[in-house]
Order: sequence, then structure tokens, then C-alpha cells
Amino acid sequence: MLTPSEYDHLCDQLITLYDELDKAIIDDMVRRMMRMGKVSDATSWQAKQLQEAGLLYEDIISEIAKHSDASAAQMRTLFEDAGVQSVRNDNHYYTDAGLEGIIRLSDAALQTLNAGYVKCRGELRNLTLTTANTAQTSYLNACDLAYMEVSSGTMDYGTAIRRAVQSAADEGSKVLYPSGHCDRLDVAVRRSVLTGVGQTVRQLSAINAGDMGCDITEITAHSGARPSHAEWQGKLVSLSGANAGRIIDGVKVLTTNDIGYGTGDGFGGWNCRHDWFPFIEGVSSRVYSDERLAELNARNIEYNSKMYTEYEIDQMQRALERDIRQRKRAVSAADTAVKNAPDEATAQQMQELFTAESVKLKKAEKELGSFLDQTGNLPDSTRVWVNGFGRSTAQRAVWANRKVQNRSSLFSAMLEEFNNGQKDTIKFRSIEKELNKSEIGQDFLNYLLSNPCKINLYYKVDVEDGLLGRYDPINDEVSIFVSNTKTIRRTAEVIIHELTHRRYDIGDCFWAECVCRSHEYMHRYRRNNLTIQEKRSIIKEIKKTYSELYPNWKWR
Repeated sequence: MLTPSEYDHLCDQLITLYDELDKAIIDDMVRRMMRMGKVSDATSWQAKQLQEAGLLYEDIISEIAKHSDASAAQMRTLFEDAGVQSVRNDNHYYTDAGLEGIIRLSDAALQTLNAGYVKCRGELRNLTLTTANTAQTSYLNACDLAYMEVSSGTMDYGTAIRRAVQSAADEGSKVLYPSGHCDRLDVAVRRSVLTGVGQTVRQLSAINAGDMGCDITEITAHSGARPSHAEWQGKLVSLSGANAGRIIDGVKVLTTNDIGYGTGDGFGGWNCRHDWFPFIEGVSSRVYSDERLAELNARNIEYNSKMYTEYEIDQMQRALERDIRQRKRAVSAADTAVKNAPDEATAQQMQELFTAESVKLKKAEKELGSFLDQTGNLPDSTRVWVNGFGRSTAQRAVWANRKVQNRSSLFSAMLEEFNNGQKDTIKFRSIEKELNKSEIGQDFLNYLLSNPCKINLYYKVDVEDGLLGRYDPINDEVSIFVSNTKTIRRTAEVIIHELTHRRYDIGDCFWAECVCRSHEYMHRYRRNNLTIQEKRSIIKEIKKTYSELYPNWKWR
């Protein structure tokens, strides 16, 4: 039988091939986005966009064929090795009972092994084909949104394309199931292979048991089993049902229906790491006692002052590892965008994206490190490894993060405190922390650190609206007027608004443009994105009102 650890690492080498496909898809999307350029005419943009999308689809199909062919030999070897290991493990129980064991696989067993391989290979082919469609759709949606944001005036080209690259990194290589559920490509491949191999070796074990005249099997048990599986792990099962209900070795014998054999969420279903092995009545004794099974399901691991089962801890670690892999893909996509940027201004925007994603990556890695220190779990490098995220990219990400951390202390130095004698009432670090809570806040903080200016905070000033701000372009400084100590979040919002004037060179006479930009930023900052229709409505009303007041005014 395969141990849970062996199941976990069963397809690591195979995943490497699909990581290459994953990176190829995202990089291709990003390169095409960089080539789109600032097309002003909607018809020309759409034509170019559709052409690039068609070429993208063809390239992905070509990559899929190449990786599918390369994985075929590996997958066959994987199934054959798992089959041989399964027979070898079962033979220990037969020989201990004085039986000869399985010398060679029967025709039925060989057919099962080959059918499992063919089925799994077909599933992977289908998964990757849906990835091609999903990637093409994601590319079209990202380009459409970027064009709408630029043409409407709500966002400059660099910011819009930067958001499109972020979208590509997140959405580019996902698998869409008929149910509507989405998974990352590597997650879908791992699930498909582990499930396919597991189901095949369990069928082999059942066939071999029938050939040896053995009707009863014992299910393996492991710590961290999902709750529904913990109910029957370590128990005895009658393959034919003939012995179901009997009490053998102190436990009631179950049927295959009792354990959900043949269903997606039961024994041998999706991501199931349980196996079964022969139990020879009168000779064998249970491997897993009731006391041992209770220990496996205990809440005995502490994390952040709370107690968890090993299953819960295992799920937490998998989530942290998935987050790191996603961060690495985002850093890699930003790196590709920098290298393929059409001009210096766009390259600078993409470099800012690379820095921002690098900071997120290092934060995620630090969180996983803290988790492992607290729980005592071991790191699994294969779970955080992303093919194509090489040493060069990793090192640049480290330096980008280090540069930001070194600069972050400058933020407080930029702010001059005028608290009317009330020291430490407004915490600059609190404002910085608030900015870092959201993507748009981090974006403006990075901008400010890269392009410093003086920011004056005036505390408890007599202003009717409670909180106001102003940007002075002559002295290049921002003034923020704070009415009380409970407005840290709104202080961060107003800093973003005033820096919008500075960042995009929007004077007072063009306040409508700044209001519109900042309004969109504010909703992103508050995690409450406006719909496209809402944005268009806001822009239309502001343009209409302002044009009536100033007939010669032009939107810029």
C-alpha cells in the first residue's frame, strides 16, 4: 500500500511539466498585452485584440500538445510503478498467512492498470484544453477592461495595463469545470493524477484479493484525515458483502457502500490518500486499534493559541503554500512585463508592479515560516516550487522587497507632525499600516516612497467637514487636516486623493478628473469595486455638468 506521504509526492515530477505549461501561458498573455499599445480607435483595438487572442489560443494548444506528449511516458511509468508497489505490499500479508502471493498480474488486473492510465491521460488532456479556452477568455476580458479604463479617462494607460497583467497572472492558467468550479492548473493536475493512480491501485488490490480468495480488507489510517473519512479509516471491509455486519477482531465489518467506494467524496475518491490491504481471518490482527484511531483525530496541535487537528493544520499549510505559488506566478508575470514593456514609462509601471508583488511574496513566505515554527510541521519545497521562477527572478524579488522595507522607515520622516502639542496622537505607522491593507493603498505608498514629497498633518483643526486635504504644486507638498484620532482610515483615503493630483498632474481647474479617478480609487481601497456601468455613469455625469459650466473645458 502507498503511504500518505508517498501519495503526496506521487506526481511531483509530472507537476513540473505542467508548471512549465502554466508559465508559458501566462508569459504569452503578458507579452501580447505589452504589444497591444495605446490604440485609440475602438475598432482597431478590437481587431488587434482578437488577432492576438487567436494567436494566443493557437500557441497554447501547441504547448499543450508538447507537454502532453512529454508527460505520457512519465505517467505510464508512474502507474506501473504504483501497481508493482501495491502488489509487493499486499504480498507481505499473503506470505505472512502462509500463502504464495501474487506472482504475476492477471489479465483483469493488467487491463485495470492500463485503463487507469488511459483514463487519467485523457482527463489531463481535457483539463488543459479547458485551460486554453479560459486563458483566451481571460486575455480578452483583461484587454477590454484596460481599454475601457483608458478611453473613459478613469485611468492612465500604465495603471490600466498593470492591472491587466495582474489579472493575467491570476486568471491565465485556470481550469474551468462544467460545474462552474475553477482550479489552478497545477492543483487540477495533482488532484487528477493522485485520484487516478489511487483508484487504479485500489482496484488492483481488490482484484488480487479476489484471485487469492480473500474477501476482507483493512483500510489504512493516517492523521489529518478529513472528518468524513475518519469515520471509517482503520476499519474492516467485506469486498463482496458476504461478511458484512460480522464482528471480527472487535470491530464490525463494513460494506463498500458504507465507505462510499466508487463515489467522488468516499473511499478512493477525490484526493483520497487511504488504501486497503488483505486481512486474513484467523491469522491477521488489526493494525489500527481504537485507541490509536482516537489519537489520530485529536486536537493536539497549537497554532496562534488555538488547538487544531492534524487535518486542519494540513489544510492550513496547503492554503499557505498555494498562496506562495500564486505570488511567485505574479512576480514572474510582472518580470515578463518589465522585459517586454514597449516604452520606458510602461517599464517603470511594470517595475513598480514587480516590487509590489515581491513584497507580497516575501510576506506570504514569512507567514508560512511562522506557521511551521508554531506547529512543528516540516516545509515541503515541492509545494511552493514554481517552474520558471528561477534563482535570478527570486533574487531580484528579494532585493525589491528589501529596498521597500528599507524605504518604509522614510515614510514617517516625510510626514511633519503638527499636533498642537498633543504628541503621538496620530501614529504615522498606523497610517502606513492602513495604506498597506489594500492593493491601491500599497500602490500609492510605493509611489510616495519612490517620489517623496512633504506631507503635513494638522490635528484638531477647525474645519467644517471634519477631514480635508490640499495639494500645493508650487511647494510640492500635501496638507491633511484631521479632526480627531479615529479617522486613520479616512486619512489614508485623503492622502491617496491628494496624491492623485500630484501623480497625474491634475490642477484644481481639472478637479472633476481627479474626483473621478479618486472615486474609482476609493472604491478599490474600500474593497467595493464599482461596476463598469457605475463608472461610466459617474464619468458621464461629471463630464456633462462640467462641460455646461465651462464650455471650453476639455477632458484630459
